[in-house]
Amino acid sequence: MGNFNEAETHLAIGVDPILPRDYRATARGIESGQKDHDKMEFQLEQLGRLVKEGRADERVLQAQVQLQESVSSLEQELATLKARFPGLRERITASRKSIVVVEETMFKGVVVTFGTLEYQVPEAGVRKMILKAREGQIIEAGFNFHERPVLVFDAPSDGATADETTTDGTPTDGTPTSGEFAAPD
Repeated sequence: MGNFNEAETHLAIGVDPILPRDYRATARGIESGQKDHDKMEFQLEQLGRLVKEGRADERVLQAQVQLQESVSSLEQELATLKARFPGLRERITASRKSIVVVEETMFKGVVVTFGTLEYQVPEAGVRKMILKAREGQIIEAGFNFHERPVLVFDAPSDGATADETTTDGTPTDGTPTSGEFAAPD
């Protein structure tokens, strides 16, 4: 996954790919908005000192009014983003059966997200690895080509339950039988 030129690649596993993108964009918006707000507040303090010291002319007063309006507008935008942020975070929950199987190489520059958990590939890249999210952390396991994990993409049919098996004797819930490897729930 990715390439040797370390091109930025994002994989959203087990969630709608738009949700993590919106979450990251909202977080970046809050961060940059807060930096802008702090900068404007500092400028307002400087203008306030000029006015207090009596060194302000009409341009300074006009700049102060405009800056106060900009701060007020930015505060409203920040409030909207901050109100939206927790809702996005709650909606981003990866499926417990989410798994990434790296049969060959995953290069630096790849970012794998399981909901809000993020795995960034190290400098040297990774080879033959299985990634899965469990209990608030990303678990790394080795990949053995001869013991491949069972990947289940279809939900059981309406009549099947988790304890039933298919016609070949394998459980319908994807639980491994002897000799198979599957990602644990």
